Amino acid sequence: MPKRKQIDVFSHLLNIGWSVIFFTPLLMYWMEVGIDKWLSVLIMLSIVTAFVPRQILHKLRIYKNKKSYEKWRLKTFRKFVQEGDHSWATKTRTRSISNPLKAKQYLGKIDMYERFHWCCLIFFLLSSLHCFLHDRGTYGILITVANVVFNIPTILLQQYNRLRIEGLMKRQKEHV
Repeated sequence: MPKRKQIDVFSHLLNIGWSVIFFTPLLMYWMEVGIDKWLSVLIMLSIVTAFVPRQILHKLRIYKNKKSYEKWRLKTFRKFVQEGDHSWATKTRTRSISNPLKAKQYLGKIDMYERFHWCCLIFFLLSSLHCFLHDRGTYGILITVANVVFNIPTILLQQYNRLRIEGLMKRQKEHV
């Protein structure tokens, strides 16, 4: 199997694995309580997040510079996410952004991933609140932990990646 294909397969398997692990308590809870109007309402409220204007998402950035994100060791976290630095597992070099078109395309992916995880964060949060309000504290705790581990680092990583790529694009413009 070519190296590029090997990286893609590994990346997708990694994504599927994390998704199964962290969505399991959520699925178990909703299967146990049953699909009702609340599930539909919570899903719709979460989906609304995907349509938030980009300017609002940018205002939700925790930090304004890369160094602050790096203090949280996001470079380490990057080794365990889809399209991350998998050289430790695939024995290949990571891809780099080499031109403005690729940078712009990557910014689109970053935007998509960040929006997806904001939607998930809201859905997990609302679902955990539903658990606590219906005396299902164990599920509430499990879903909250899954939310914190699955969504917050990923959102921070996407914010960090956006700053990196925007900085790269700015430097490329200055050299032209």
